[in-house]
Order: sequence, then C-alpha cells, then structure tokens
Amino acid sequence: MAVLATSLSLPGVRANSTEDWAKCLSIEKIPPSERISGCTAALASRSDSWAYSRAYYLRGQAHFDEQNFEAAVADVSQFLHSYPNNVQGLQVRAAAYFRQRNFDPAIADYTRVIEIEPKGSFAYIYRGDAYRAKGELDHGIADYSKAIEINPTFAFAYFGRAMIHWQRGSLSQSLADFDEAGRLNPKSAYAALWRDIIARRSDQPSRLADVATHLDMTKWPAPIVNLFLGTLTSQQVLDAADDSNPEKKRSKVCEANFYVAELALQRGARDDARRSLELAAADCPKPFVEGWAAAIELKTLRASP
Repeated sequence: MAVLATSLSLPGVRANSTEDWAKCLSIEKIPPSERISGCTAALASRSDSWAYSRAYYLRGQAHFDEQNFEAAVADVSQFLHSYPNNVQGLQVRAAAYFRQRNFDPAIADYTRVIEIEPKGSFAYIYRGDAYRAKGELDHGIADYSKAIEINPTFAFAYFGRAMIHWQRGSLSQSLADFDEAGRLNPKSAYAALWRDIIARRSDQPSRLADVATHLDMTKWPAPIVNLFLGTLTSQQVLDAADDSNPEKKRSKVCEANFYVAELALQRGARDDARRSLELAAADCPKPFVEGWAAAIELKTLRASP
C-alpha cells in the first residue's frame, strides 16, 4: 500500500490512473491478465520515476505468472535497464530464462545476484539448478555445496546435490544427501520418493512406509507414494492425476508417468518403463526435475539394450 501511495503522489500521474495502479500493484488478488492490463495502462503516462520503472517489473511478473516467459524477460529487462542491480528483477528474469531453457543468461543473472548478495543461499541453489540442467555437473555440485555451507539446514540444496550424484551414478553419495534432505524436511514426499528409488538401486532397505507417516496422504503426490507402497496400481495413479485445471493436470501426469516408469524399472519391465519415460520426457513442463530425469533414464536404457 505504501508503494501505491508513493506512486500516486508523483507528478504526472493522472487521477484516473488510480485503478490502473491498483491493478498493476496487485492491491487485491486478481488474475495476471488484469495485472498486465493495469500496468500497461499505467505505463501510458511516461516518467523516469521508480514507480513507472516498477510497472515494467510488475508487468513482467504477471507475464511470468501467465507463463509468457519471453514477455517477462522483455519487461523485466526494461526495468533492469534503469535499476541494473535490483536483486528481485535479476531473480525474476533469471527464472524466466531458466523456464525457456536459456541457461547461459540465467546463470549470468544469478551470478550477478551472488555478487550483490554473496551470503545469500537461494541464488546458489537456482544457479546450481541451471548448471545441472545444462549438464555442467561440477559447477552444479559446487553451487549446491556452497548453499549448504551458507545454510546447512536448507533441505533443497541437499536434494539438488543428490540429483547430480544420482546422474553421475554415485548412489551412496546421492542416498546420503537424500537422507539429509528428508531429515531436514520430513514432510517432503518427493525427497521420500527419490530416497526410496536410490535405496532400492543400492540394495538398501526401503523406509517409505515409516516416512509416509509424516506425509500428508490426502493430497498429491500421495497416490504416487501409495503406488510405491503397493496399495495403488499404475492406472489408478494416472487416473488420480486428472485435474480440471489443465496446467495442474499436465504437471501431475508428468510426475505420474515418471514414477510409474521408475517402479517398472524396479520390476524389470523395461518396455513399460521406456514408454512411460518417453511420455514424461516429452510432456513434462520444462522446469520439472522429472522431465530432466526421464531423459537421463532413457539415455541409460538406450545405451544398455
């Protein structure tokens, strides 16, 4: 509210722009499309002030929420032209680049954030994600490890590092990091599922039944957990992935296909696993770790027919 008051008191802001600024600044929870229209109308009154530059940033955020990442990059870049060291702007643009799988500029933006805030762990995590997705695994490990050094209780840093250890075939190191991720965040179903996958490949006992007592088994991805526990079939999990929201359905189906494939691999059903992995690799939203992991699993399957 304070930002709105400041912007409305600036010279050149028309009285009838109050509603536009309210939409742009998301005073109320409104859809991204309305926020975009509000920011666009507010920007019609040109100025070099912080408030007007911020309208580009806010419209960029709204484009990001609509998953129009190209438009998000364009608007946030306009904002960063005036405020090149704004951490929030750099983070939003980096995230948009990452969603486009445009990893080099994402890494550059996260690197700038780290230069500005060297003691912050979040930028190391996200840059590690970009390095991992790009295939620069040493850099990814280094960033996750730095994030852990800064904040040893950050479960997601252990999760990210565990994923790279898995990709490299370092299963004991992967299992150790997944154990720590689960210990720090015992309510993470994904850490529990991955820990189970790595444990079974390492001929270690499953702890999933015990871990499941700490999980919310009333919501997704509980059906996948139940699949691994043997209380649901693959088809039942795919049926449970149905959702009236198309984006949520796509995400759930992506995850369902990947974890169904992992269970098929455990059972030696390579053809079934391959079919499900191909679906996950093709259809998962770009930032989803399951899509990235599916591509790795397919490469391994093809290398050992």
